[in-house]
Amino acid sequence: MSEQTPWVLVRTLLAQQILVQIARQPHTVDEVCAAVGADDIYVRDHLEAMVEAELVRLEGTSSAGQERYLADFFIFDGPFCQALHEQGRAIGQR
Repeated sequence: MSEQTPWVLVRTLLAQQILVQIARQPHTVDEVCAAVGADDIYVRDHLEAMVEAELVRLEGTSSAGQERYLADFFIFDGPFCQALHEQGRAIGQR
């Protein structure tokens, strides 16, 4: 893939699903494929582009020798974002 901005790389639903899978712990391509229900070629294509853009990093290998991928930035879930928003609102009211 050609060099792309992070926003372009994460705009598709598949890219977002991949990132959710590797947000907290590293996974192999096969593990990600099984979790998101996508073919190997599509997941590899996204992961390679995200590694090149430094959104994802290689994090060792599995016992079977497969590379493991981990998101290299913070990904917050809905409840965390809501709690953060509420804390910010409380600070702003002081």
